[in-house]
Amino acid sequence: MSTLRVLPIIDLNTGRLQFRLHGQWVVYYTDRPRELLRVLARSTAPASFAPETNRLVLTVAGRRTSHGSLVAFSLAKFPDPFALSTLDGDGRTPDQSADAPYRV
Repeated sequence: MSTLRVLPIIDLNTGRLQFRLHGQWVVYYTDRPRELLRVLARSTAPASFAPETNRLVLTVAGRRTSHGSLVAFSLAKFPDPFALSTLDGDGRTPDQSADAPYRV
C-alpha cells in the first residue's frame, strides 16, 4: 500500500477535509473532525493519505515505542468535487483581482 504525504485543511463544522493530491485539490469527509484535529496536532510526522483505502494515516508519539503509533481515519469522498477554498500566493481566490477588496 502506497501513501502520499498531505497537509489537510479541516472544517470542524462540516467534517470536510481538503488537500492537494497529484496537483489537484480533493475533498473528503470525516465524521470525526475534532478527533482528527486533536490527533493531527499531536502527530510526529507528516500526514499520509492512502488512496487505495481512502485512509488518512497519522503517526503519534506513544509510550514505550520509538516509532510512534499509527492512527488511521477512514475518509469518504465528498459528493461536491470542488474545493471550498483556494490558496494563492496573495491569499485571494481566483475570481478576485488584485485591485478588489478581500471578501469576508
